[in-house]
Amino acid sequence: MKKTLIVNLESACRPDFAIDTKGTHDVLILSILWDTPPVETWKDLVQNCINRGRLEGKQTILIINSWYQDKKDLIKTIDADEIIFFDFFLTLVYVRLFLKNESKICDHWSPTGKFLFLTGKPDRKNRIGLVYKLYQENLLDRCIWSLFVADNYRDRCYDFLPELDKESADKWIKEFQRNPDNISVIPTENTIHYSGIPYGNIYESSLFQVMSETFDKDTPPWLTEKTWISIINRRPFISMSYPGNGTFQALRNLGFQTFDEFLIDKQFDLSTDYDLKVQSLVSNIKHWLEILPQNQKEIAEIVEYNHKHLLFLAQKNIEYLREICLKYGLDDDVETLVKFQDPFRQAQWSNWYSRIRDPAWPDCEQEEDFQYLPDWIQKECIEIFGYRPKT
Repeated sequence: MKKTLIVNLESACRPDFAIDTKGTHDVLILSILWDTPPVETWKDLVQNCINRGRLEGKQTILIINSWYQDKKDLIKTIDADEIIFFDFFLTLVYVRLFLKNESKICDHWSPTGKFLFLTGKPDRKNRIGLVYKLYQENLLDRCIWSLFVADNYRDRCYDFLPELDKESADKWIKEFQRNPDNISVIPTENTIHYSGIPYGNIYESSLFQVMSETFDKDTPPWLTEKTWISIINRRPFISMSYPGNGTFQALRNLGFQTFDEFLIDKQFDLSTDYDLKVQSLVSNIKHWLEILPQNQKEIAEIVEYNHKHLLFLAQKNIEYLREICLKYGLDDDVETLVKFQDPFRQAQWSNWYSRIRDPAWPDCEQEEDFQYLPDWIQKECIEIFGYRPKT
């Protein structure tokens, strides 16, 4: 079987980034999956790697997030042996929840409870700004929401609370910060990071979910784990995201149902006017709080269909990668080719374990392998060094 060298290209725009194409590998796997840096920042680098590799008799496979489909014509000019557009976050949610059981998947939808709004990075108009809008509309008493505001990006959050001066904003933030599922976020230089998994039991008690995907102009919809976690948990959902380019339409193109018959209007998805989008979203939230419980059978059928359709698409994606492995004679499984574990949290684990480990301890590169360490090492990590095992 052929050996592979697997390189993640998300940091390709850094000036110190380089790929050594020499070595004992036969196939170079280049991937861009967790983020979407502009094609122009990595296209020439990839082609140079391919050219150098070919001189050494090596093949190259490029695996990139399906978000780049919009740039397919440009990307197809890259002379790789194989270019794969991969529905990464959809498949990640399937692997981590359905196959690895990192959090419990709800087995049914119940027409009770509050609606759910998980903000993630709060310094966006459609995150902390939307929480404040829900507060103004007296909807937070019917909502389960998250809000994390740390000092290193607090000033940017003020920009999305224009009705409040700094002192009033600090007071409001202090009162309405929430962590409903007791997660541990990863602080970064300018913001926070959390991959959405694990998530406790918050989905079991939610009537529907308001999703706030990354908000950007003039880009295709960026469907991340936020969308797919809701769908795999059999929740009705409504999305406040891209100005004018249709997140719901993107989901329909993939074969999902988007609760159209239960919406008052669709300006939250289609309009380029942010204020109009927000008012449309709020109107639909109020409408759903009243009518979803009255349409239990129809809603339950839609969420079950969407759940099964996600599983179907994810299984197709995994099978396709297995076919690629067979085609190129690769001695790798799918999870080696495509890293589904959160790289931020993985780096945090690796740095922590390397600091506290005794030289006699075995390697433990993946946090998920902590359970296989000897019991006495696990006990020492927990009782002496304060490690909290993932649940």
